[in-house]
Amino acid sequence: MMTAVVAAERSLKGRRLRYDGAEWSLGEKLGSGRFATVYLAKRSSVLSLAGAGAKASRYLAVKVTDTTSISSWAQMALVREASIWSGLNHPHIVKMVGHISTPTQHVLLLEHAAGGELFDRIISMQHLSEASAARMISQLLSAVTYLHANGIAHRDLKPENIVLASSDEDAPIKVADFGAAALLTPGQGLHTPCGSMGYAAPEQLSGLDDGVRYPHLGDPKDQKTGLPLRPEPQRSEAYYFEVDIWAVRASPLYTTHSSACADSLRQGERRRTG
Repeated sequence: MMTAVVAAERSLKGRRLRYDGAEWSLGEKLGSGRFATVYLAKRSSVLSLAGAGAKASRYLAVKVTDTTSISSWAQMALVREASIWSGLNHPHIVKMVGHISTPTQHVLLLEHAAGGELFDRIISMQHLSEASAARMISQLLSAVTYLHANGIAHRDLKPENIVLASSDEDAPIKVADFGAAALLTPGQGLHTPCGSMGYAAPEQLSGLDDGVRYPHLGDPKDQKTGLPLRPEPQRSEAYYFEVDIWAVRASPLYTTHSSACADSLRQGERRRTG
């Protein structure tokens, strides 16, 4: 009975995380935003071989969101993201190991992608060959095809939401961040304005009023956590899976000359931080 209890325990106390029979220590801060912080976690002990934690990777990326200062709608969005992400299993999608929800925190246990964001890789590299770009686009389309086959539209594909498995030059890419993802039911489209400027399809952005700010389009969505701070408005026209293909086509990976590719992102970085 004690083994079963240990195997099922899920908690985060301070910097000690317990999940299904294993314990991790939260270490280096990988990133932070207004409401969330992402830590590199190292497994320190296995408490029960019967638990799923014993089979998880030694290193995880743990995203901790403070839910005390966000709206109830934003909290529901976190639950939706975890529900969608937890069922995904594809080599080019970051694996979600599990999640923990408490009255004050929402915790995602994620596969650690040691290569960091594709955005940063493109900014720092000196050359992107056509072969490398083709390989990454093929991997990205493989992930998108898998999502669509499972009725999921990502709706926010961009270099900041794509990570690399390692620092190796030929490291595979992986899609991350499903905060804007949605399920598409047969015969019904999506109606919520969302996505990121520069990558979102026109139909995702249509119907926006100049005086209104929308989640996933800058404030009041936090740029690091991706959390919307108020319910998303609805509009009458529907859009479908094709918005993800638009985002892939808008990706700088389609510009195979490294200078043009990196320059376009540097300009966006200056606008973002200037």
